[in-house]
Amino acid sequence: MSFSADGRTLWTAMEGPLTQDGPVSTVAQAGVVRLTRLDRQGRIQAQYAYRLDPVQAAPARRGDNGISEILTVDERQLLILERSGVEDAQGRFIFHCRLYVVDVSGARDVSGEESLANGDVRPLTKRLLVNFDRLTNVPAANLEAMAWGPKIDGGRSLVLMADDNFDPTQKGQVVVFTIAARP
Repeated sequence: MSFSADGRTLWTAMEGPLTQDGPVSTVAQAGVVRLTRLDRQGRIQAQYAYRLDPVQAAPARRGDNGISEILTVDERQLLILERSGVEDAQGRFIFHCRLYVVDVSGARDVSGEESLANGDVRPLTKRLLVNFDRLTNVPAANLEAMAWGPKIDGGRSLVLMADDNFDPTQKGQVVVFTIAARP
């Protein structure tokens, strides 16, 4: 969940689809979740459909994919952190994380829809910013937290965190990206 910069709006997202909105993501298909915008009194202002990626690798045992965190950029854009967890034959989880940006401008409000499972809903357009599998200096981790950090060299910083899930094969991790200031 994430507050807008002015604190008047709270954005929330479930990790996976609501029961009525269809199946969870698998290797073969992507699930659909709702991004919800609430006012300070907790009233729903709007909901938008967001299509998750399929699970990123074939699991030996089990796997999932969902939203692990969201963060507001401005009044219309959100960062979405998706994470696939894939369990190998030894019971260890391997994580595949991707960071997307979405823009809700002009998107269709689905708050009045009982179900998103009928396939008649157009999800938000998302744009990939970072595929963590492709970063050689950031080991795969269970990224689950994201926040704006301090200004660095005049630009914003984005801080992402992973915990170790009390699992000796996983590591806690903090990743910081600097975002260049616009000229």
